[in-house]
Amino acid sequence: MEDQTLQLEQLVTRAAANHRRAFRRSMIFSIFALLAGGIWLFYSFNEVKTLEVRSSELRREIDAKAGELSAKEKQLQEAKAALLAINPLLEKYGVLKDKLSANNISSNLVKQSLEANQEIEQLSSMNPGRRRGVAVEYYLKGADAGKVVAALKDLGFIEIRIEAPHRPNDPTDLVAFGINVNPEDAKLVTYTLIRAGVDIKGLCRASLKSSSIQVLGDNRFQDRPAMTVDQVRGKTEFQACPDYTKPLPNDFK
Repeated sequence: MEDQTLQLEQLVTRAAANHRRAFRRSMIFSIFALLAGGIWLFYSFNEVKTLEVRSSELRREIDAKAGELSAKEKQLQEAKAALLAINPLLEKYGVLKDKLSANNISSNLVKQSLEANQEIEQLSSMNPGRRRGVAVEYYLKGADAGKVVAALKDLGFIEIRIEAPHRPNDPTDLVAFGINVNPEDAKLVTYTLIRAGVDIKGLCRASLKSSSIQVLGDNRFQDRPAMTVDQVRGKTEFQACPDYTKPLPNDFK
C-alpha cells in the first residue's frame, strides 16, 4: 500500500512538473507573440505616420504644381494675346491670316517679321534710284502677293513680273540675284519676304538675268532651316545658285 502511495505521489509530482514546464513554455510563447505583435503594431503605426506625412507632402507638391501650371497657362494666354494684338500690323506686311490664328502664330514669326521691318527701314532710303533698274521676277507662295508687291514698289522696285513656277507645288524659298544687282538690294527683297512670313532658305548669285532678282521655289531646300534676319544681314559671300537639274551640293550655304 505504501508502495502504491509512493508511486502515486511520484506521478503527481511528475505531472505537476510537466504542467509547470508546459505553462512556462506557454508563457514564453505568449510573451514572444505579444512582443512580435507589439513590434508589428509599432512598425505599422510608423508606416502609417510615414505614409500620412508623405501623403501630405504629395498634396502640397500637387497644389504647388497646379499653381505653377495655372501661372504658366496664364502667361501663355497673355503671350498669345500680345501676339494677336499685333496681327493687324503683320497682316499689313503680307503675312497670311492662317499664320496669324491663335493656334498657328509663333513668337519666332513675329520676331523675324519685326526684325526684318527694322532692316527694311534702314536700307530703304539708301540709293532707291538704283533699284529702278532692277527687275524683280517672283513666284510667291505663303504670303499675300498683292501686299508684297506693293511693298516692293514702295522700296523703288518698279519692274515687277509674276513668273510661272517650274514646279507649282514648291514653296517660295530661294532668292537669286544677277551679277549687276547690288547684294543689299537682294537682301532688301529677302527682308520683305521674311517680314511677310515667307521662309527663305537660300540667297545666291544667278548666272542668267544679270539685272534681275528672282524669287523662286526649289524643293531641294525643303529640309533646310529658314534663314534668320541675322543670317541675311551677316551674309557677305554669295555662291552661284545650284543647277536645277542636279542634286543640291552639300557645301551650298
